[in-house]
Amino acid sequence: MNGCRVLIGVAALLFTVQCLAHHSGAMFDDKVSTTLTGTVKAFQWSNPHCWIQVLVPGHQGAPIEWSVEMGSPSQLFRGVGSRARWKPGTRSQL
Repeated sequence: MNGCRVLIGVAALLFTVQCLAHHSGAMFDDKVSTTLTGTVKAFQWSNPHCWIQVLVPGHQGAPIEWSVEMGSPSQLFRGVGSRARWKPGTRSQL
């Protein structure tokens, strides 16, 4: 019986480490911030992360498409209320 408890405990620890690795922020530089102002091209309200495509005017006026990975649908719902904020054609600032 004790062996089973130890095995379950080790398995739980290994699973926790994998979850933490998935949500690593190592690829981001938290000292740099970029603000995008443009027109929403598309918005995907999906698990595990939402995505938004924004057309931002470039230096010579031609639009540049940015794809931005966002939080989960539940995080966004708590923060902004609904996905209606990012309908295609809406001008938005990210």
